[in-house]
Amino acid sequence: MQGVARGKVTITLDRDKAEQAMRWSGHRTVSGVIDAALDAYIRTERNQRDAEIYERMPITADEFPTDYFGGKLDLGDDDVDYEESYGSKDLQREDPR
Repeated sequence: MQGVARGKVTITLDRDKAEQAMRWSGHRTVSGVIDAALDAYIRTERNQRDAEIYERMPITADEFPTDYFGGKLDLGDDDVDYEESYGSKDLQREDPR
């Protein structure tokens, strides 16, 4: 990775919060704390935006074929007829791809 563009900025912040964040995070500078906080914020926002996209357009069964993971469907719940609903109590099927 090439060098990251960095620059000096002037900000107004709560010094007590900055010192507490430095103690908790182990960063020795306010810049380190702010950089870590920005990374966490960006990661959180990216995850939130990804989740919103998936809610609008969920993964299809073709994209995520869970029936090829293997194992048993029968969870011991007597009121479910797995044979009738799914054709089997097993998820052991051969992947057609």
